[in-house]
Amino acid sequence: RHRRKRVAGYQFEPMPGRGPLFGAIDEEALKTSEVAMRSMFADGLRAFVGVTVHVSTLTSLEGRSRLLQVMQRFDPHLLRYRIFKIAGIAPGFPRLYLDEAVGAVKARLPHVILKSAWDEPDLPSLVRTDPAGMSFALPTAVSGPNPLVPREDLLKRLRMAVTLVHAHRRPVYVEGQFDAETAQRLVGIGSDYLSSPLIWNPSRKPKSV
Repeated sequence: RHRRKRVAGYQFEPMPGRGPLFGAIDEEALKTSEVAMRSMFADGLRAFVGVTVHVSTLTSLEGRSRLLQVMQRFDPHLLRYRIFKIAGIAPGFPRLYLDEAVGAVKARLPHVILKSAWDEPDLPSLVRTDPAGMSFALPTAVSGPNPLVPREDLLKRLRMAVTLVHAHRRPVYVEGQFDAETAQRLVGIGSDYLSSPLIWNPSRKPKSV
């Protein structure tokens, strides 16, 4: 009777025009990281090398195919030193797409980390994709000197997230432009790894980690 009636549904599409841009950047980042890793290890240096890829590249069949082709050319002896971080996972991102993307990468690389918003409402479903770790991004609006979110509310939310991730025996990364005092409080709630350019200056070629 109501066959012609429009039925509510759910559809996800990357922002028009942004997918190809992210894809080109992500592909070049992977290629550059391989050159850097081979050069560094040839010099006798050892370090973990991380590359951040936007999730929209992986949800695009063309974008994912291009990245997987690059991964096939990676030196297999260096894979254990490589960290693949998937960013751009907005709150509510469709888990079906994410599961497929994570699975495709994990079949080739051992360390896949998901970078999530600090206020992700459904963190358990992200952790169920079984990443090697979870990373939480703190925008300046919540971690800066004049935060829009009370500091105690932020730390309470992150403490809950850390507890959940640690229950799955996975480490927690927190990154953003925060100061040393905030870093100390993040360590106090159990954060395993921190990254802030206000504290640690980036190095073009690290000696070791």
